[in-house]
Amino acid sequence: MNRTFRSITLTAALAASLAMAGCSSDSDQTQTNKPADSPGSASQSDNASGGGPPSGSPAGDTETGSADNGTGSPGSGTTSSDTAGSGSTDASGGSSSGGGLDASFQVIQQVKEQLKMNHPILPYSFALDHDQQTAARIMQNSTDAYQVMFYSSSKALPVNDPSLEQEGLPVTASFAAKTYANSASTAKAFPDITLNKSQDLDLGHGIKGYTEGAAGHAYLNWQEGRWLLQIESLSQDQMDQQGIAKKMVDYLETHRLPVPKDKGIIQVSYPQGAKNVQVLISWQEGSTVYQLNTSKVPLDALEMAVSTK
Repeated sequence: MNRTFRSITLTAALAASLAMAGCSSDSDQTQTNKPADSPGSASQSDNASGGGPPSGSPAGDTETGSADNGTGSPGSGTTSSDTAGSGSTDASGGSSSGGGLDASFQVIQQVKEQLKMNHPILPYSFALDHDQQTAARIMQNSTDAYQVMFYSSSKALPVNDPSLEQEGLPVTASFAAKTYANSASTAKAFPDITLNKSQDLDLGHGIKGYTEGAAGHAYLNWQEGRWLLQIESLSQDQMDQQGIAKKMVDYLETHRLPVPKDKGIIQVSYPQGAKNVQVLISWQEGSTVYQLNTSKVPLDALEMAVSTK
């Protein structure tokens, strides 16, 4: 593989998102948007592929993104029995945990009403602990770009509340969008991931994963329709990449990712020790590129992407 992906921290990802979003513009008029529809689930395998070529369909649970919650323990050869979506809010404001609920939903709606880009989209579902709510801070806001940070809070907070500038609240995710002059200009927003089909693994539902190794890193890549997915970790950590990938494939068998124009990319990166994880989900719609960045475990990250409306 020609390119090695390094693990990134959320701070680094935020810097990248800010760079993608560009300068903000205060002179533009604020666009008011109607409430978004609730994200649905799909029962057919081609729903997860985003409408691309048929191939089957792809894609846990702590605030720290621990690798042994919903993703499989490093080197154990097994995956945990935890399921995605535990204690998370949904697009209708509901949650099995009883926390967040309508207040979190209203926060997302208020953010959308303040964004200046026409027809902005945002995730509605977040992996929150019990009795936690979503808080949000708009970092960039112009007619061609925006970037929003989401936090987990024990109480309801207004959008852009000054307390969000202080360190302490757990960051759930960042979501950014940027509209380019033309579709060709969006290429720089996507990494070069290739499928080396010399060594394949069964990921279930007719999906094959392909393993590679380079410079002490291990990669597992696979494709589902227009989506390319990659799990990257250090070879010495002996991550159960296949087990993690199977969970992602199972989840996306019944949940629909956004439909990318040409391609979407999901990068799951584990740093040394595999105690934490960084997930970057990027896709293009028209000439706009969207990026979701989170240190939640892969199934939680997929849940956020699926809920984006």
